[in-house]
Parts: sequence; C-alpha cells; structure tokens
Amino acid sequence: MSRFARKFTTIFLFMLISLALPSMHTSSQTTTLNLDTPITGNVDFVNNTFSYTFSAPSGFYSVLALKPPVGADMDLYLYEDSSMTNLFLKSSSEGHSIEIVVVDRNNLPQRNYYAKARQIEWDGTFKIELDGGKVLQEGTNSGSFVNNEIIESWDISLHAGEKCMVNISSLPSGAITSIYAFHGNSFLYNRTEYTTGYIARGERELTLYPTEDSDYCIVLVNENAFTGSYSIEVGISAGDFAIEPYPTSLTNVTTYQGGKAIFPIRIVSLGLTQCEVTLSLYNPPPGCTYSFTQQVVTTTNFSALEIVTGTTPLGMYHIRIDGVSGNSLRIVNFTLSVVDATGLPYAAIDSLTPNPSISGSPVAYSGHGLGELIVGCKWRSSIYGEFSQSFSGTTTVLTEGMHVIYFKVQDGLGNWSIESQEWLLVLPKEEKPIIKLNSPVEGNVLTGACDISWNVTGVLGGEIKVSILYSPNIGGYWNVIATSLPANGSYSWKTYELPNGSYLLKL
Repeated sequence: MSRFARKFTTIFLFMLISLALPSMHTSSQTTTLNLDTPITGNVDFVNNTFSYTFSAPSGFYSVLALKPPVGADMDLYLYEDSSMTNLFLKSSSEGHSIEIVVVDRNNLPQRNYYAKARQIEWDGTFKIELDGGKVLQEGTNSGSFVNNEIIESWDISLHAGEKCMVNISSLPSGAITSIYAFHGNSFLYNRTEYTTGYIARGERELTLYPTEDSDYCIVLVNENAFTGSYSIEVGISAGDFAIEPYPTSLTNVTTYQGGKAIFPIRIVSLGLTQCEVTLSLYNPPPGCTYSFTQQVVTTTNFSALEIVTGTTPLGMYHIRIDGVSGNSLRIVNFTLSVVDATGLPYAAIDSLTPNPSISGSPVAYSGHGLGELIVGCKWRSSIYGEFSQSFSGTTTVLTEGMHVIYFKVQDGLGNWSIESQEWLLVLPKEEKPIIKLNSPVEGNVLTGACDISWNVTGVLGGEIKVSILYSPNIGGYWNVIATSLPANGSYSWKTYELPNGSYLLKL
C-alpha cells in the first residue's frame, strides 16, 4: 500500500469514529415522583439514562429539578407520552448546574408527565425532585430544606404594574442559593435562558415587574444541597413607571377659544420589563372635546393628548393626565391657557406628512393664514425649535420623539397669530443588521460539542437577539437550537444529540 493510500485510510476511519454516537443505556423501570420527595440514583457508563413519571397538582406550577453528581453534567428531558418520543422541553445548562423544568398547571390540562435524566459526562450520584402546590404570601414566609432537598417553589399572584421584591434571608452559613421567577405564554419553562427561560433571577433576591395580572412561579434552588431553615421576605408596591412631559420643559400650553392644544407625554419604564399603561384625562375643562393619540401605551413609548377647546371659557386650567397599569397610578400635570384671539390673524396647519415619520426622512408641511394681508409665517418644533419661515416645504431635521409642530402667521400690521398646533411622531431610523457566522466553516464535519460563533454589525441602536436553527432536509423545515442570544457571542451545540447526516445551519 502506498504512503498516500495509508494516509487516506487513516483519515477516513477517524471521521467514522468521530461521528459515531455513544450508546444509550436506559433503565427499563419508570419511577414515580412525588412532591417534596427527592430520589437519588447512580449514573455511570452502563446506566446513563433514567426514566420518571409524575402528575402535576392542578392549579399550581410544578417544578422538576435534577442535581448531577459533583463535577458531572446531566440533562433533563420532559415528554408528553409514556414512550418518551414526543419531547415537550429539555433543560441543558452547561457544566454541572442543577437542571430545572417548570410546568404551569394553571394553564395545562390534568395529565401525567414523563421525564428522563441523561448523563452527559462523568459518573456519580445524582438527585431528582418534584416540587409544587405551595403559595407565597406578601410579608414574611418561612421555609426549610430537609433531607437534602434541592428546590422549593411557590405560586404568587401579582398585578400588572406592580413591583415585587423577593428576598431570601436567615440562611445557614455556607448555603449557596439561586432564585428564579417564571411566567409567560408557553406554560412550559426551563432554567436555560436561551429557550423558554426565566423572567428574573438572583442569588438571594430578585425584583419582578409583572406585565399582566396572573400567577407567577418563584423557584429557590439549593445549589449545594444544604440542610436548614430560611426566611422569604416578599414586598409588593406600586409599579415603577413614570409619565412625563416631552420634552420635560413643556408644561404650559396656550391656545385660543375653539383652538387645539397638544400635550405630548412619554411613558418611561423604570423596571426590567415593559408594561401597558392606560391614559385618561382627569376632570376635563368645560366645553372641550379631547382624545389621545394612543389610549393604551406600552413603556417606553409616546402619546399626546389633544384638547379642542370649543366653548371653553377664557382662562387658565389644570390639565391632569392619569396613567394606570394594574393597581399603579402615575400622574403628569400641565397648565392650559385659553386666550382671546380677537383682532389677530388666524393660522391653520393644512398637512404634516407622513405621520408617523422616520428620523432623517423628509417631512412635508403646509399651512396658510387668514387676516389682513398675511406677510409671513414661522414653523417650530417643541423639540428642535424653529425650522422654517415658508408656508410649505420639507424638512429632514426632526429627530426621534413626539413633536408638537407650531405654526403662526403675521399680518401686514405686524400682528402675530396664536400658534396652531399638531402632533408629529418621529420614529427612530431602523438599521438592518448584518450577521456574520465565524464558526463553524461551511462543509466542515462536526462532532461532539461544536462551538457556533457570530457577530452582528450595522446596527446603531436597539436590542438585537440572535436565533440559531438547523434543517435536516435542505430547508424543508427548521428546528430551533437556541433563541434570544446576544448580538455577538458563541453557543455550544451538542451535535451528538442528532443522527449522523448533513444539516443546514441558519442564524
């Protein structure tokens, strides 16, 4: 055999070996899990997969946790069928983290669930536990870990717009904990953040900003399996959002009787998540009509109150706008002055297009005046300032935000009109992201845990999330590998979980 032939044969055999999947030895027995009753097992190369079944208590979240042997790695799989072929969800954190899957029995039918604990690397004693059926109350709650339990979980009822703080205290010396909150629309969750993960986490405390009235799941993880008691302090207060004039200096608005007044506002979320805020006008001035550009606003966002004074008497009025989210109320105050425009020319805004517009794009404006020999006009923005002295034209100077566009005219006697007002929403300029796959290289043969790395460019602002998918049939359909990944990063893909073959990768 030639040297070339020997070299070719060696490479060919290496590829076959590298793509061979490890054998899976599954325990033939399916063990039933009961609440608050940890079960231990020994995992090794011969027995590396264990099967379980459980029935989640109705009306509560149920949490299944798997603690691998020290220094080892195991994954937790949840199935909807006893043959364990239809996968619901899996938790596959890197390293020897405790794996968690959460079932929301508030929204899922009564049924049995099936789980597998599978070895990834190394041997030893593992522990699996089912928990649920408890409620967390506002104030001080007490609890304890006994028999080396690895999790405790509770349901807690919260309202949209509230702020909920959960603090774990009075822990034994050396105790290591993590605390998670779960909630959403999938009704199945895990600890792995890049799939259907938690909405908040901490080591001994976390803060929640609920976006809807609902039950939430709080999970305390006993990372080092300590035994002892602890306290849980739960504080619930009004949600952290604010309503403010936009810009903040615009608090006094003037119009004439029968004219329109615009009150621009910005709703700002001070929390970790957005919430919906419903706007209303408290005690409107007499003889007026009013409306909001957006009645229900998601933070952070803009809206504007339009008041047409109609027969509103001349004078000064207190304008109070209320924003409500859940049980939380926020207030912003303005002053409206309705003045006498007798003897003054009249200014009218004919058009502002497009509305909304995009920052940096042309906005066309047009207006006219009525009175004795109209000789001039001025346009200004509540954010930018004066931008034109022509009756019509286009401008590209208006930046992102809720603008009030003011237009006034001057007659031949030198009298200026009261400013006419309209709102104009300018949205941020969208930049299309460009994503580059750094590894793996197209055509490479992948084995084991393969690093996928990428970076995103061409984005000036905003949050970018990356998803990774693969197709086993040249794009016929796509399966999700991971979602909600950062704009620049890497992900370890466990290719040994797939059959040998060719796959398309998409980011």
